[in-house]
Amino acid sequence: MYNKTGDDMEKIIKIENLSLILNDKQIFKNFNLEIDKNEKILLNSKSGSGKTTLLNILFGFFYVESNVFIDNNKLNSKNIEKIREKISYIPQNIFLLDMKVIDFIKYIFSLKQYRKRELDILKLKEYLEKFQLDKNILDNFTNKLSGGEKQRLIIVIAILLDKDIWLLDEPTSAIDSETKKIVIENILRLDKTMIIVSHDKEWLEYENIKIISW
Repeated sequence: MYNKTGDDMEKIIKIENLSLILNDKQIFKNFNLEIDKNEKILLNSKSGSGKTTLLNILFGFFYVESNVFIDNNKLNSKNIEKIREKISYIPQNIFLLDMKVIDFIKYIFSLKQYRKRELDILKLKEYLEKFQLDKNILDNFTNKLSGGEKQRLIIVIAILLDKDIWLLDEPTSAIDSETKKIVIENILRLDKTMIIVSHDKEWLEYENIKIISW
């Protein structure tokens, strides 16, 4: 852990001089990024520019020789599990265990890292409604859900887990246009630090999101 200064106190994510070559291609060269607490960042670079790779680095799926800090802790193999306790990662390709939706949610909350969090069924139903999901979805099997339903369900679960940092990779790609706007508005109202990767133009319509490209 490094010493906090006044400027660092609200920098929940900090990347210093990140350089990365993958498959003989330069993905990042001396890349720097600082994100304040509760700031919303949209990564808006062309395909293949490393947006998803950046999320993978922040979540510790692979390590780089660079200074990457999450909540003032330098990311490394020794503290990654502790850091992940602060992060909800919503991937582009969502895999759900084949069971009833309510059983899947209860299973998530039964995991060791979430046992101190109590599943509030009333809040669950409230957020299902906010994200345009019928409460009867809880009795459906996960393998019967559409892609858009899976995306919204994972977002609702992330809200209930109440982590401070969200990494979202194409979180609205399978949702119809009208519902997409409702989902985006509800996401951006949350007091969370977010990095969003999306090609959906709807994200560009909101003033409380900072656009970064390279």
